[in-house]
Amino acid sequence: MFVLIQNGAVIKPYDTVAQFLRDHPDVELADNTTLADLEEFGVLEVAEVPPPAVGEGQTLDLDTPMLVDAIPQQNWIVGLLKKSRRSDSLCRGSGRWHHAWLQRAGSA
Repeated sequence: MFVLIQNGAVIKPYDTVAQFLRDHPDVELADNTTLADLEEFGVLEVAEVPPPAVGEGQTLDLDTPMLVDAIPQQNWIVGLLKKSRRSDSLCRGSGRWHHAWLQRAGSA
C-alpha cells in the first residue's frame, strides 16, 4: 500500500497509479510509472509493522497508517471484543482491510 503525504500528514491511500492520476489530472506520467516512482509527489510506501499480541476478548484492527520519523507505517489498534460477536471475522470497511481476531480459551 502507498499513501499520499502532505504537510506531514497521511492524506489518502493509493493502490494504483490510475487512482493517483484521477486525483491529479494535471500530472502526466510515462505508461510504465509505478507508485514507487511517485515519491516526488509525496506518495510513499507504507512500511509493514508486526501486529501486537491480542488477548482473549480483544480485537485487532488495521487503521490509517501513521508517520513515524517521516515514514508511513501500519497502525494496529487493539480494542475490546463486543459481546455479540461470536467468531473470527474479516471484513472490508472504509476501503481498507480490517482484521479482527478472537482468541478462544484453549486455542493456540
